[in-house]
Amino acid sequence: MMISRENAIKTQTYSGVNIRLHPHPKPEIYIELFNFIKEHRFAVPTGYKNNFISLQQVAYPPLDGKSMKNGFMGAFIRYTDLLQAAWVDESTGEYTDKEELKGLIKIPANLKADGVIFEFVFYPLEHMLIVQIDNKNLTTTPNTILKFFESVFRSPEFIKRFKAGEVHTLKEPKGVVSILNNKRLKSIEFDIARPNPDGFNDRLKKKVLKSLNNQNAKNLKVSMDAQQGKYLNLDEESQALAWVAAENGSIMAVESDQNDRTHTISTADISLEQKIPLPKSLSLAQKWTKVTEIIKEKIASAKKELEDSRKKTKELDT
Repeated sequence: MMISRENAIKTQTYSGVNIRLHPHPKPEIYIELFNFIKEHRFAVPTGYKNNFISLQQVAYPPLDGKSMKNGFMGAFIRYTDLLQAAWVDESTGEYTDKEELKGLIKIPANLKADGVIFEFVFYPLEHMLIVQIDNKNLTTTPNTILKFFESVFRSPEFIKRFKAGEVHTLKEPKGVVSILNNKRLKSIEFDIARPNPDGFNDRLKKKVLKSLNNQNAKNLKVSMDAQQGKYLNLDEESQALAWVAAENGSIMAVESDQNDRTHTISTADISLEQKIPLPKSLSLAQKWTKVTEIIKEKIASAKKELEDSRKKTKELDT
């Protein structure tokens, strides 16, 4: 039986990162950031053999066909840098100098060996990038995307142009809920980087940002240890603060199992990797709009789950 393209479904895996520049006087600064990265052709080692990742040298079409401020599409390209490989002269057994290789190997700059494309959408107003991390049976990782931006943000060129930037992977929402609902927590620490104020409707985020700015602080660390023989029972304010940390930093906790052995749990280990089935007939813009809706709904649903569980706990206590 043949399946029409309109009904055909393809499942891809998506992840993402939150990016923040300090200072950032306008949303357009994020558009400038991506143009800057592309212009300087930043290529960052992935940590596997001679693989590198960079931005694909293409235009950034607006998601809505109008304004890039409302979101724009692009892609990363991962490839093998042949000049970084170890080349051996089989007649002598000697390795060829890399500078000599540049004169021997003539490859156009636009051609990349073992190249694979990973498409993304970026929202300047929310500073959020969502990326498809699988393509043609090949994959990348959220950590690779994280390392790419971290490397760019450490470069002298970036610091001279933008001063400072921070990046954090999107976290698996149910994983965050699992940590905060853990009934055997012995300690927990929130490490919160300065959030951006654009579009915030969350008073706590604004409060955290104001407090950090007033004290010239880069980040806020809050830690709690349980009393002897007891476990932490996080209240509403602490759980709300934890969400700020999950979205703008990290959470590190220590739990005690049934045998009183302790284990460290962290949001660093629960980066979002969401499989999403979608019709093949969708346009690229339609696909990214749907993917974004699904991921945002997943985060909102997890927050509601945490709130509902907190309400049930209060009812049982009374």
